[in-house]
Amino acid sequence: MKTTIVKTLLLLTLVLTLAGCSSDDNAPAIAQPVAETILGKWYAQGYKIKDQGYQTVVHLCAANRNYTEFTETHMIQRGFNAQCEVTNDLNAEYVLGKSSSANDFYDMIDSDKMFRIITLNNKTLILRTDITGLDGFGTEIDFYYTRE
Repeated sequence: MKTTIVKTLLLLTLVLTLAGCSSDDNAPAIAQPVAETILGKWYAQGYKIKDQGYQTVVHLCAANRNYTEFTETHMIQRGFNAQCEVTNDLNAEYVLGKSSSANDFYDMIDSDKMFRIITLNNKTLILRTDITGLDGFGTEIDFYYTRE
């Protein structure tokens, strides 16, 4: 299951503003329109596995932080090692609002993954998905991003 989480974490850019505190609960609701607000580069901050604590993403390269960039049709993710070499380079199509909620998006690389936008404003993006581990049970994971 740890491998699955790590792969998903990398899929969301070693994924993923917030310091894992209760102020997340007070974040503004989803900004509208979602399609315009999500566009651009988002820097990975951390992740939180359900019933576990917040984990900060360690950016190994001082010159380049791990990020996910949303264009109108693609999600581009880059992760960097300590030598500032690209270790995660993905380019996936996505569709906003593919499910019943306009705040969901569907990642075309891993067709069984649905991500829900929990928080989206000009500075903060929190995405939630369920990961099925080797034991067959799902685990909820939130990915935290920020942009400058």
